[in-house]
Amino acid sequence: MDGKREFWREFVSHLGVTVIYLLIVSLFTRSFSLRFWIGGIVGIPLLDIDHLLYLFMNSEEKSCQKFFRIWRERRYQEAIFYLVSLHKNDNKKKLLHNGFFAVLWAILCLSVLVINRSLLLMGLMLSVYIHLLKDIIEDLSDMEHLKEWLFWPLKKTINNPVTIIYINLLIVKLLLLTGLVFYPMI
Repeated sequence: MDGKREFWREFVSHLGVTVIYLLIVSLFTRSFSLRFWIGGIVGIPLLDIDHLLYLFMNSEEKSCQKFFRIWRERRYQEAIFYLVSLHKNDNKKKLLHNGFFAVLWAILCLSVLVINRSLLLMGLMLSVYIHLLKDIIEDLSDMEHLKEWLFWPLKKTINNPVTIIYINLLIVKLLLLTGLVFYPMI
């Protein structure tokens, strides 16, 4: 798939999943919070910052060099679409798209929820978490590819049952965090 089509497919799918999540939360809690929605929409692209970080941390790779060459030629749109075309197969060792980050992010979400209680911030943080979960679930059909990018920081082979258990735990964490967002703290 070319970069332009991949860009729009990714954008629309992440937007769709996030809007469905926000709708479900709003309907379930019988509460519409504009701050929660704004945070959720703003949070959609934040996880993809690691695609840019990957370029700078791995500038010796041919794909990264090609991106920088296109960028230096001031073909910015083409460079962005090229970057998007790389994100599924070439760039597997990203800082934010991995299982270790998912656990840290869930802990950070819980900490912010307990300390701050800002619906804008929680919408943003849960949107990032949903983005990562959507990417994980989308790759379930290719378990080897999923394990390659999800568990790369461990530098160990993880079997499929453990991967499924891990993903289910991430989903449970999302449900618990969502429930706590609108639960009044004492």
